[in-house]
Amino acid sequence: MNALVTAQPSLSGGVPRRALPVDLTERREQAPLPASILAPLAYVPSAPRSATPRAFGDTLRSTVHDWAHEGKKLGTLAATSAIGAALPLQLLMLIPSATLITVAAPVALVGSLVAAALEERYIGVGRHLGALAGGALGVVAGTARAAFESVRPPAPRAEKVTLESAAPTGARPHEPLLPRVVHAAERRITGRAPDLSGSAVGIGEAVGATLSTLVTAYTLPAMVGAAVGGPVGAAMGTLVGPLTGMIVGGVLENALGVGRIVGEAVGRAVQHFKGSAPSAPTTPSAPAKPHGEPGVITKAFLELNHIIAEPITPFLVDGATLTNRLFAERPVQTMAFRDRPSPGVDRNRLVESFVNLRGISGTSDHEGEVSAEIGRQLDALGIAYARKPDHTIIATIPGTVKDAPTVVLSAHLDTVGPTSPDGVRRDSRVIHTNEREVLGGDDRAGCAEILEAVRRIIETGADHPEIKLVFDVCEEGGLKGATRLVADEITQRPALGYVVDALAPEDINLTNDAVFVNPRSVKYTFSQEAPVVQVAMRGMADAGSRARPMHVPIMAGAGSDANAPAFNNARIQTIAIGAGERDIHGPLENVRIDDLEQAARNVVGIIQAACDLRVDGDTIVPRA
Repeated sequence: MNALVTAQPSLSGGVPRRALPVDLTERREQAPLPASILAPLAYVPSAPRSATPRAFGDTLRSTVHDWAHEGKKLGTLAATSAIGAALPLQLLMLIPSATLITVAAPVALVGSLVAAALEERYIGVGRHLGALAGGALGVVAGTARAAFESVRPPAPRAEKVTLESAAPTGARPHEPLLPRVVHAAERRITGRAPDLSGSAVGIGEAVGATLSTLVTAYTLPAMVGAAVGGPVGAAMGTLVGPLTGMIVGGVLENALGVGRIVGEAVGRAVQHFKGSAPSAPTTPSAPAKPHGEPGVITKAFLELNHIIAEPITPFLVDGATLTNRLFAERPVQTMAFRDRPSPGVDRNRLVESFVNLRGISGTSDHEGEVSAEIGRQLDALGIAYARKPDHTIIATIPGTVKDAPTVVLSAHLDTVGPTSPDGVRRDSRVIHTNEREVLGGDDRAGCAEILEAVRRIIETGADHPEIKLVFDVCEEGGLKGATRLVADEITQRPALGYVVDALAPEDINLTNDAVFVNPRSVKYTFSQEAPVVQVAMRGMADAGSRARPMHVPIMAGAGSDANAPAFNNARIQTIAIGAGERDIHGPLENVRIDDLEQAARNVVGIIQAACDLRVDGDTIVPRA
């Protein structure tokens, strides 16, 4: 076990508990008018918290902003596609030798994509033109929307959501068609469920699903282009074609699972011949060595990959999210919970906390400063914590409901790129950047939401289970920080874990594939009836958010720290939930303040809902 730096004040010596009124401000539904084909299913923001209908000008301005933002994304993609397709051809036409062309073609392609990405980052012709076009359309859409709202104002939305109730059925987690058929046949023949717990199986599934999706992504555009021709065929020859193919491939994998079952078979064969055991440790292991500085070649490769992916990442995420939400389940409550007031948080304090945290630069393996700031905030709250040598923080808040399961809340400290205090921009609705650097909502939003939630619990004196906070490092580097953890370092009690690092606040990732760049990562899979999911859905409902339980394969964005063995094992059940991040991993990243607030309210609701379950031996069961 790694040596821990401990000794912080106990909770009893910290901030005194005082009763504060719970925020019961009325919210009104505001359905966005998206500017891209992907937006309607890919992202639906939470309702604003205004107690009165928005004025005509406010509705117009917000709609223009939203459409202009989508226009920036489309303009960036269009410009990158055009440069990436035209520039290599012009360069290769200057080379007389066929042999040299074979060597130069990949270099020309990569070079053109880098040039296109840098142009869009620092000059942004496509981005600016897209903003103008999107904004112009937004004026029309915003005027129509505001006029409609003046005639028929949006109906107020209740502070709490009522979930459909049903008796438990023992439902299994979701599986695509082919794996479901194969596994059912295996159960019938052998009389037992197939063992799919090994890391090799999880990695095999992830690789198989990814390869299947990529095959579709590159064959479908070629087939469509050859069959249709014209402008459509030309578009299929740009980046638009593979992005469209990835959406189709994702749908096929979610529905049929051809690549998944093939990859699983390979993984099971590898595991059988190697005699490898399931990768889900529940006891401490030998101390992990701290990460060293990556070499020059590794750093160059990672930076090159980031630059090329930057213009298309929003569409990769939108496309994968659209696919996942097509297969989302209807939330059904199968456990009994007490009726509680809708939780509230301090909106202004939350915004300031997030802006402060995202202004501290801390990329993977360089999280020292942000870790120190988190430590200062925990000190001020009187929360005891330990800091590991790699700057991971594990904090403990003793529970007032002693037999309730421990709740583990986690967010990673690193961001995919550097951030600075001067790079942030905000208005009354949205926090974004100067479009030169990432916002860092992934995952400083999750950090701020967790801190605000526990502040609120302490301030109100609400009953709560034992709470463990894990702020880990190097998630963007392949979950390396979370993989170094072991379960005993987090908790030695049965626990429900929530990694606050997904997209919309309503999102609950019931399943997520192993991350194939990290061979120690594990796939996790839960049905709605699992305690960790039931608590999440009820907590969100109490906070006024209708949960969206869905299945997230690898193509959705490479998993989260919930895929680390320390977070999902025989003792701890963990899922990823939404933090309100949008257009992550690029300079167009942004967070809506309403979503930031809703996600924090969701965390408070989850903490309170967990009090209605209890630990019975090694299991977690409802009280009633």
